[in-house]
Amino acid sequence: MIEVCSVGGYSEVGKNMTAVKIDNEVVIFDMGIFLPAIINYEEEGNDRKNLDREGMIKLGAAPDDSVIEDWRGQVKAILVGHCHLDHIAAIPFLADRYRAPIYGTPFTIEVIKQTLFDENIKIKNPLKVVNVNSKIKISDNISVEFINMTHSTLQTAIIVIHCKYGTIIYANDFKFDNHPVLGKKPDMDRLKELGRENVVLLILDSLYADTEMKTPSEKVAREMLKDIMLGTESENSLIFVTTFASHLSRLKSVLDFAKTMNRKVIFLGRSMMKYITAAEKCNLIDFSKKAEIIPYARNIKKKLKELEKSGKRDKYIIIATGNQGEPDSVLSKMTDGRLPFRFEPADHVIFSSRVIPDPINIENRRKLENKLKEKKVRIFSNIHVSVLPDTQVVINDDEGMKIRNIGEIKEDKNMKVASFDPKDLKIKWYNSKLVKHNYEGKIFKIKTKSGRNVSITSGHSVFKLNKGNLLDVPGDDLKIGDYLAIPKKFSWRKELSEIDIDNFIDYNKKNYSKDDKWVYYSKRKIIPRKIKLDKDFARLLGYYLAEGSAPRHISFVLGSHEKEEIDEIRKSIKKIFPSNVNFVNKGTSIEIQFGANIIKKIFKELFGNNAKTKKIPEFIFSTNDEFKLNFLGAYINGDGAPDDRQKHSRFRIKTASEKLASDLMYLFSQVGICAKFDHEEVQKDRYIAGNNKITRSTKAYVIRVQGQRSIEKIIPYLSSKYKNKLKLRNTQIYPPESLPLKEIGIEYIIPKPNTNLGYNLRAIKKGKEGNQLHFDAEIIKRDSKMIEGFPKMVIDGDLAFDPITKIEASDYKGDVYDFEVPGAQNFIGGFGGIFLHNSGHAAREDHRDMLKILKPKYIMPAHDGHKKQLFMKELAVEEGYKESQVLLMDDGKKVKLSV
Repeated sequence: MIEVCSVGGYSEVGKNMTAVKIDNEVVIFDMGIFLPAIINYEEEGNDRKNLDREGMIKLGAAPDDSVIEDWRGQVKAILVGHCHLDHIAAIPFLADRYRAPIYGTPFTIEVIKQTLFDENIKIKNPLKVVNVNSKIKISDNISVEFINMTHSTLQTAIIVIHCKYGTIIYANDFKFDNHPVLGKKPDMDRLKELGRENVVLLILDSLYADTEMKTPSEKVAREMLKDIMLGTESENSLIFVTTFASHLSRLKSVLDFAKTMNRKVIFLGRSMMKYITAAEKCNLIDFSKKAEIIPYARNIKKKLKELEKSGKRDKYIIIATGNQGEPDSVLSKMTDGRLPFRFEPADHVIFSSRVIPDPINIENRRKLENKLKEKKVRIFSNIHVSVLPDTQVVINDDEGMKIRNIGEIKEDKNMKVASFDPKDLKIKWYNSKLVKHNYEGKIFKIKTKSGRNVSITSGHSVFKLNKGNLLDVPGDDLKIGDYLAIPKKFSWRKELSEIDIDNFIDYNKKNYSKDDKWVYYSKRKIIPRKIKLDKDFARLLGYYLAEGSAPRHISFVLGSHEKEEIDEIRKSIKKIFPSNVNFVNKGTSIEIQFGANIIKKIFKELFGNNAKTKKIPEFIFSTNDEFKLNFLGAYINGDGAPDDRQKHSRFRIKTASEKLASDLMYLFSQVGICAKFDHEEVQKDRYIAGNNKITRSTKAYVIRVQGQRSIEKIIPYLSSKYKNKLKLRNTQIYPPESLPLKEIGIEYIIPKPNTNLGYNLRAIKKGKEGNQLHFDAEIIKRDSKMIEGFPKMVIDGDLAFDPITKIEASDYKGDVYDFEVPGAQNFIGGFGGIFLHNSGHAAREDHRDMLKILKPKYIMPAHDGHKKQLFMKELAVEEGYKESQVLLMDDGKKVKLSV
């Protein structure tokens, strides 16, 4: 029989302790403390040294192990997964009650020894080292295995109990990091082997189970830290870095960058000394050769006095604790004036860790940051590597939506960026802040099937569709064939109904004047002051983009046979402008002329000066869909080419302007049409209608639109010559318009009988290919009895999925840019609209991977209360588990497992 007791760590973030009874033998996992309780105790003027076991339990700082009093004599081993205080710091108070050895990895055992020495406490329990990826026998019936895992400290292990009933796995805490700065990668092969065995119970960290991301590699955090330390102006300023003392990988990164900056590093505090000494005894680091380590209060005061008097604060980097805002940390004491040091304006304080999500920690950190802000200190807590200066991104301000190179954006407090909400996959607008920093490293240029492309830094992520999930994957880990998220449809948060011509005219120059309705030149009406954004104006602008120019006036050149288009242009001009319309017959072509000098200047500003600089006027992105479709329809009439094929119809557009090609892809996206960048082609020397001179060879960007639904949307806005050539055919379409069936989460789709969709779903479940890989969302809806979960979000959401066709890596040195976006951590960027992500990660997808790999019979969410456990339960149910297989626990609860 197996019985489990959740002694502590199931109702709060801390004091982790779990006991597992197998027949008549007991194994204990961890003995940790709840640090906020001790912080509160000390803030009230008490000394923690006065606390014994009973005092710690009464305070709520140590787990109440009296709940396993009847198991005490049966405990065979105390197993410790890693060295964080919430997993080991109750050992001095509780372990001596059990006649059992304590097992841990070399570094963890060394930290326990240092802790006992610092507290001047002796325990009778033998401390035994277990190397990672090795197994020990603790009784005739039980053996224990320590599997290497990555976490924010060294030599973390997932602990596995092997017994006659199967295996019990304790994974509290962990992350899957394939790019650790120190130590080895997770032993995924061994975990997969265990998943093929009988895993009875998985006790799993649920601290960040509510955040639908993946935990980032330490390599990503290293790049962030590098950007701050090397990429911000810090001349004459002290740099203070605060993180967990146990986070030796992060400390190594600080040391490495300090060497580049030619700054001396000083570690302050006993906790820093404890973890560094333990790691050096295990031959894991050699920090004491590279930095000064000052553990004791008297020496810290002396050193800070020396530094203050030296006038050389720009020669130092101080590393200490205080990242959680702990009142007695070195950073808090420096900020409060309890240590002889004054922060000066422009000093850098880098919080290189997240706040543990406990109310006390959150409030302490908030108070500390407010005090630092009062001193005008520069605070860095969430900076990321990102994209190159020429990356096009979509923003909006109070004027409307704009597409800009990110390096050309000026900071605006009202700026918003388009991001998708992970809860419903809808594109929304969020307040944002532009961030610029220096970067040196790898750049990954990503191209997709639809021709979209973007260049991202190493560690920066894009969103990838993967078996019913959206994963944020860094450029380093992408591969050809991955399906990336792009916009299927998005619009500005407001709609413009008119444009104000006053924004384009300087009334102080020449003879311009105005009344309520008109702009005049020498008392002659020239242009309305406000132009209504209606169908006529949309059509006129679309034709101008395709056929227009502005040499001395506004000019359109069309073929003599294009009578429908010529008449439409004439009527639109007459309706909007008080101007004569002239027609010049040039044999095979007709030139339409109208307008005064000021109109010519306005059109050039809106559309660009020539074929290579053509662009879509910015205000059009902020109009309603009807205006956009009329504009696009007129443009296609003038500059598109219908292409009727046996399998499907499509139309193509050529432009010499790369900016216009990208603008068109964005604008098509706004109305729900997925345009594709087909290719670049070189056009030979040629004559252009109405021009007697040869136009020399140019490069053209070719865009195409195909698929029945896309064609259906645009056909009503085309002229007869087009409508007659584009025949609608209900044919199979491909990504991004259609969805890859294998990747969208097929367990949530129940197909109707006797459908091709049903046949393919059954084939996939049997591990076969089927006869169709991709299905249009409308076909999935039509041929399904029920669609729930992630597939429903995809079908109802604003995203499409575009497979990668090419990845090019290169070196880069220079400025990169990013947006800080609260909540959603992504924005639209790149040629035509790749979705980027600004490196905000979490752990839910790591949990999902753990469940998929180990396939346990029961899951016990640990590390935090019911709120986070419910998110883990939700995830398990998503993965096909029954609710009865997820064991929700409180501190002190016991449960028997049916094995």
